[in-house]
Amino acid sequence: MAELQKAFRYFKAKDALCTLQSMKLKLSKPSELNDPFEFSFRFQEQDRAGYVEHQKYLKAWDNVAGLACFSLAGIDYPKRTVEDTRSEILLWSHYADHHKGVRIGFALDKDYDEFLSFPVDYDVEEVPVLELRKPDELKAMSADDKLNYLKPTMARKCATWRYEREWRILQNKILWKTVSNQPHAFMKLKEGAIFAVDFGVACGEEDKQKIRKGIADNRDRYASWPLFKVRQAKFHPTHYALEYEEIPI
Repeated sequence: MAELQKAFRYFKAKDALCTLQSMKLKLSKPSELNDPFEFSFRFQEQDRAGYVEHQKYLKAWDNVAGLACFSLAGIDYPKRTVEDTRSEILLWSHYADHHKGVRIGFALDKDYDEFLSFPVDYDVEEVPVLELRKPDELKAMSADDKLNYLKPTMARKCATWRYEREWRILQNKILWKTVSNQPHAFMKLKEGAIFAVDFGVACGEEDKQKIRKGIADNRDRYASWPLFKVRQAKFHPTHYALEYEEIPI
């Protein structure tokens, strides 16, 4: 995973606290992603399947791969671009509980041999074309064959989502564990993998206190000083933009 160095992920406050305490990232199933156009495809010489049929395939693929999604928007702060500034506002609204959540910075240049890392390609207009395979046929394929078959659908998104500057990490040999009667899989983070914790502009004081305590209790597992930072997002004084002020734990 040498290609991806640092990236952000946005959380609700309670999920951020869980991540900071456990040093684990919850992986998503293909059928759990929020955009119904995710994993879009069509079979050779056929038009695209409708939504219901497409969901049947996604359900069949749920045991094939677990995904963790990250954003590069704002990673070069304070030298970020105007596009990054606008993107951050959307990302906080969309993924961090309307700015009430938390953004965590991850240094992912450690050795994660069991994962694949790749950027999302937005420079395509048509969905990928796959050789015809029925859900039952997919189930009979090996994990590696399934991955090679499905990867073109995982690495493409509609250009509307370009602002996210998304990178994806994929684990194809996963063990789903039952938690609260639901199957879950997690990516275990290496020591030093967390380098930043940013509070949203609307993050409540109670949530911030809990997270500060979680950080203090687990500080030796994060990046070393001065690389590790805790920051508060603030309104830019004149523009539709965000600034970040470093704050004590």
